[in-house]
Amino acid sequence: MTLRVRFVSSIKDVVEPVVQYLSVNDPSIDLFEPQYLIVPTAGVKAWLAPQIASRLGATEGINDGVLMNVRIGYAGMLNSVLRGGITDEHDPWSIENMTMALLHILTSDSSNYSNLAAKHGGKLRAARALADRFDRYAARRPSLIRKWERAHSANELLGADNAQVEWQYLLWRQLRSQIGVPSWPARTEQLCKQLASNEKPSHLPRKLMIAGVGTLSVSAIEIISALSKVIDVEVLCVNPSPYLSNEWSKQPSPIPVTLGNAPARNDDLHVLSESDVLVTTWLRESYELQMLLASQGVQYESCVAEEPSTDSTKLLHRMHLAIQFPNKLKKQPIDAGDMSVQIHRAHTLGRQAEILRDALLHSFSTIPNLQPHEVIVLCADIEAAAPLLRATFEEPLTLGTGERVKIPFVVADRTLRETSIGAELAADILSLIGSRFDVDSVVNIATHELVLKNAYMGSGDVNAWLRHIHNTRVRWGLDVQHRKLNGLDAPDITAHTWKQLVDRTLLGALLPDAEETMFEMGDIVPVPRIDTTEIEALTGFAEVLSVLASLEHDSQSDMSIDFWCDRIEETLISLCGSSCTDLDDVLAVINKFREASLLASAGNQSVAFSEFAFLVTSEISAQSGRQSLVTGAVTATSFIPLRAVPFRVVCVVGLDDGTMSIGDSEGDDLIAMDQLMGDTDLRTANRRVLLDAVVAASDQLIITCNGSSVKNNTRVPFITPLAELVDFCGRLGVNVPNESEKPCEIEYLHSRHSSGTANFVTTVGPVPGQIWSHDASALNAALSRSQVVAPQVKTYVASPKPAEIEIGILEQLVIDPLKYYLRESLQIFTEYEEDDAKAVLPVDANEFEIANLVEALVDASPSGDLEAGREIWMPSAEASDALPVAPFAESQIDLAFAIAKAVRGAATQRGIPLSDPDPIEFLLHLPDGSTIVCDIANVVESATGGFVYSISYHSKNDKEITRQALRLLALCAAGKLVQKAYVIHMDDNKSLVLVNEIELSSEISADEALRRLFELSKAAHIARDIPCAKFDKTGQAIAEVGTINDDSVIEAFENCIEGFSYERSAEFVVYGADPVFEHVFADNSDKKIEVLTALVQGCNLEKDGKKKDSYQHWVVK
Repeated sequence: MTLRVRFVSSIKDVVEPVVQYLSVNDPSIDLFEPQYLIVPTAGVKAWLAPQIASRLGATEGINDGVLMNVRIGYAGMLNSVLRGGITDEHDPWSIENMTMALLHILTSDSSNYSNLAAKHGGKLRAARALADRFDRYAARRPSLIRKWERAHSANELLGADNAQVEWQYLLWRQLRSQIGVPSWPARTEQLCKQLASNEKPSHLPRKLMIAGVGTLSVSAIEIISALSKVIDVEVLCVNPSPYLSNEWSKQPSPIPVTLGNAPARNDDLHVLSESDVLVTTWLRESYELQMLLASQGVQYESCVAEEPSTDSTKLLHRMHLAIQFPNKLKKQPIDAGDMSVQIHRAHTLGRQAEILRDALLHSFSTIPNLQPHEVIVLCADIEAAAPLLRATFEEPLTLGTGERVKIPFVVADRTLRETSIGAELAADILSLIGSRFDVDSVVNIATHELVLKNAYMGSGDVNAWLRHIHNTRVRWGLDVQHRKLNGLDAPDITAHTWKQLVDRTLLGALLPDAEETMFEMGDIVPVPRIDTTEIEALTGFAEVLSVLASLEHDSQSDMSIDFWCDRIEETLISLCGSSCTDLDDVLAVINKFREASLLASAGNQSVAFSEFAFLVTSEISAQSGRQSLVTGAVTATSFIPLRAVPFRVVCVVGLDDGTMSIGDSEGDDLIAMDQLMGDTDLRTANRRVLLDAVVAASDQLIITCNGSSVKNNTRVPFITPLAELVDFCGRLGVNVPNESEKPCEIEYLHSRHSSGTANFVTTVGPVPGQIWSHDASALNAALSRSQVVAPQVKTYVASPKPAEIEIGILEQLVIDPLKYYLRESLQIFTEYEEDDAKAVLPVDANEFEIANLVEALVDASPSGDLEAGREIWMPSAEASDALPVAPFAESQIDLAFAIAKAVRGAATQRGIPLSDPDPIEFLLHLPDGSTIVCDIANVVESATGGFVYSISYHSKNDKEITRQALRLLALCAAGKLVQKAYVIHMDDNKSLVLVNEIELSSEISADEALRRLFELSKAAHIARDIPCAKFDKTGQAIAEVGTINDDSVIEAFENCIEGFSYERSAEFVVYGADPVFEHVFADNSDKKIEVLTALVQGCNLEKDGKKKDSYQHWVVK
C-alpha cells in the first residue's frame, strides 16, 4: 500500500489526476463498489464534478458524461472512513452532545462555574461556547486532548502551574466522565495503531484520493498516514507558486519529526530574500502545510516548476506569473486599454453594486464569448451586499438603444434562515417571545405566508386585522400580566393591549350596533360597526395570538431542553399545519437538539427559553441552506465556498473598512495562547483571499470598494490587504503615486450617484476613453440636471362647462385649487398617512382624539346638560382606546369635558341651537345659464340676526372659516335672511374656545355676491383642466399685480418652497422639492392668473382686528 503526496499549482491541475484515479480498471473492485474522493469545499465539489463527468463516459465531442457511484466529501470524511467500523448510533462527542453534557455539568456544579454562566450570558450559552472550544481542541490540538485523556485514565491532575489549563482540564475531565466514552483523538489514535499493525477493517475502501487541499490539520495527516498502511492514498495539495514550493522543500533547517504534534510557528522562515515578500506572505499557509507534512514524517513531491508558455503582457497574467515565480518580477508599463485588473471606488456599498453591473456589461461586450456562469462575485460581507446586489441585478436595465437587458444573477451562499421560509418564521417567533409584543413583530408573524395559508386567510382578512389594530390603537403587551413582566406594573391599565383588541372586536362583531355604547359585558366596550363577515378573520387572528401567547406564558419559567423542543415544534405546527413541508428543515434542527439532550442525559436540566432560542436562532442563521453553488447565472457568494475555483471573471465586492477585521480571541483559549503551524491566522487568511481571487481569474479581476466618504467626499484609504495588492501591482509596473490622494493606474473613481454626468462622457469619466454607464434613465436624469430644458407650452382648450355645479365644488376650489385639480381631474387624493404606532403607551391624546371624545359627550347630552351627559359618557370614555393610560387618562377626560363646556357655552351665548336644524336647499342661476346647487347645513334665518354656523372641538379650522365665508356669499346671493357666519372651535387659550364671526363687507350686495360666485364657477371650470397652484401667498401676489413677472411674486414663491410646511403641500407632491418658477407657470399663464385672481377677489377674507377675549372678527372684502 502506498501514500503519494504531491503539490500542483492550481485547482485545474487536479482534474486529470482525479480522472485517472477514477479510471483505473481494477478487476478486484466490484462494479458497484463506491469510490471515495475528498475535496476542500462545496464550491470545489460543485466545480469538479462536471469537469470529471465531461471526461468519464462522455461521448467524444459531446458533453454527456455522468458522474455516478463516487462519494465526494470534505475533510470530515477522513474521520468517517477511519471510524466506519464503529457502530455508535450517535456521535457522543458532537458539538450538540457536548453542549448538553456541559449543560448538565454547569447546572449540577453551578457553584464552581457560575463565572462561566455570567461571562457567556447563561448556562446554555456557556455550554455551547465551551463545546465549540473543546471541538476545536480535538481538531487542532489532538495531542492536548490525548494528554488529558491519559491523565483522566490515571486520575491525575494537570495545570497546577497554569490556571487557564487547570480549570479547562477539570471541566473537560467532568465532560469525559459524563459522556462515558473516549474522545475522538484518543479513539483515532487507537484506530491508527490498529492500521499500523496491518489490521485492515472490512469497512475501508480500496483506495482514497484527497484533491485540491491547501491545508491539512495534524489529525488529518495522521489519519492519512495510517490509512496508507492498508490502502492506496493519493493527496493533491495546491500551492500556486511552484518556485516557492521547491525552495521551501530545500531549506537547510529540516523540521524534526514530532508525530501527532505540530511544530511551533516561526514568522520568518517562509520569507525568501530573493522572492517578493507579499507573495511569500500570501502563501504562508502553503509553507506551513509543507512543514506539517515533514513534521509528521510524510514525504511529498513539490510542484513541477515549468516555465510559462504564455507571452501575454496583460497585468492579470503577469500577476499570475509573479505568483508562480516571485523571484522573477518584471516591471513594465501597463498596456494601453488593459482592463484585466480593475479597482473601482465608490461612496457606498449600494453604489458599488451599480458600478459592478456596468463593469460586467463592459466585460460581456469585450471578452469573447463570456457567459454568465463564468463570472463569480465574492462578497466581503455577504449579508450586507446580497440584498443590494439582488436589487441592482434583478432590475432590467434600459440601454440607450431602448433595449432592456438583465444579467442573470443569483446569490448562492445563503443561510437556512434566508432559504427556508419555515426557518424564517421560526426565527421571527423566537425573537418575539420574551419581547413586548410590539405591533410590527406580531403582524409580521400573523401575516406570514405559511400562517395565512394554514388559516385560509387572504388580503381582505389582513386588511381587516390592520384596520382594527389601528382603530383600537394597540401598542404593546398581550395583557396586564404580560406588561407587568415587561416593567409596567399597572393592573388598571388595560388599554392598547392585544387582549383588549380581541375582546372588543369579537364582542363588537357579536352584538348589534346601538345608538349608545354601554359599558358592560365584563367591562368590555365593543367596537362598533363590525360586519359579521369579519368574524372569521377576527377569530383567525385571535387563534394566532392565542398560540403565541401560550408560548410566551410558558417562556416565563425555566424548562428542560426537550420541553422547549416540543413547545417550539407545537407552535410551528399550530401556526402552519402538520403537513407543512416548509417546516422540515427547521424541525430537523430542533430535533438535533432534542436527541442530543436525551443522549447526554440533559433532558431534565432547566434553562431559560431565551437561551435555547438563542441556540436555535444561531444554528439556523449559520447553517447553509439548500442551494446550488454552480448555476447558469452570475453567482455571488462569500469568500469561502468557491475559494480558488477558476472563473474567467472574478469580482470582489465590498473590500471596505471592517469587513476583514481580525477581532480578539478569548484570553483563555489555549490555541490562541500558543500558535502552531497550521493554525488559522486571520491576517494571513485575509491576504490569501485576494491571492485566491487573482489566481482564480483567467480573464479579468474586478474589485470594488469605497473610495470617498459619503459625508464629506474626502478620500478613504484602502484597507491593508488591498493596499498591499496595489503595491504589488506597482512592483509590476503599474503607476502608483506616492501621494495618497491620487489614484493609481488601475484605480477608477466614480461619482456618488449613477446619474453623475461623468458616467456619460469619455474625457473625464471614471475610465478614460470610455462611456461608463449603460443606464438610459440615469442619462436622462443627468441631462435634466446639467441643462435647463425649455418647458413644453401647452395651450388651454376649454371643455364644455357643466350646466350645474355644487357649492361644495367651489369650496374645494377656494380652499386649495391644486388639490381640487388632483381630485376632480386626476382622481388623486393627497392625504398623508399617520406615523406608524410606536411600541410605547401614550400618555396623552392628540386633539383630534380629544375632539372625538367631546363629540361623544355632547351626543350623550341631548338636552344640553353636560353634567348629566357625563354620567352616561364617562364609562365608555374611560374604556376607550382613544385615551392614554391611567393615571393620565383622568386629566384627558377632564380636558374633554372642559372643551365641551367652553365650546357649547360660547355657542349657546350666540343663539346656536342644541339640535342642528335641517339643511336648506336652493339654486343660484348664473348669467351664462348654468346653476349653482346649494345644500347648506346649520342655517338659522332671521331678519336681523340670521347666521350660518359650524362647531368643532379641535383647533384646525382655517379651511372651515373659508368654507363658511363662501356659504355666506351663496346665502346672500339667494336673498336668505342670514347676515353672518360663526365658526366656533377649541383653541389653546385659557378659555379653550375661539369664536370666529364672519361678515360680508357692506359693499357686497346680493348681485355682487352672485357675480363673484359666477367668476368662481368659471375659475372652477378652468382649474379642473389645468393645475393652478397658489404656492401659499404667491397666488395672492399674482392677483394683486395681475402678472407673474413681478419681484413680489418671485419672492412669495421662494418663501413658500423654503417654508417648513411646503413638504406637506399638494404643490410638493406635484412639482417636487425644487420646483422651477418658470416651469410651473410656463403654459397657460393667462388662465392661471385668471383663476388665482378670481379666487382672491371672489372670497377675499381678512381679519378685522386682533384676536381678543376668545373672539376673532373676519370680513369678506
